[in-house]
Amino acid sequence: ASLGAMGLADVALYQGRVADAIAILTKAIAEDENNKYVAGVAKKTAVLGSAQLLAGNTAAALSAFRKASD
Repeated sequence: ASLGAMGLADVALYQGRVADAIAILTKAIAEDENNKYVAGVAKKTAVLGSAQLLAGNTAAALSAFRKASD
């Protein structure tokens, strides 16, 4: 499910559906956190930062990048 969510988010970004990608990633990150899948959280959070930048949300992007690097 974790890998599938990443794929769906990638497709959404490719299609320009940034808000959809953000929603998918946010939900998937929470699920990975619950499952203690640290690598999944880090990867998705980094992509979430990129999606937030595309959406023009600089503060949210910086927050995501900081979280991904922890």
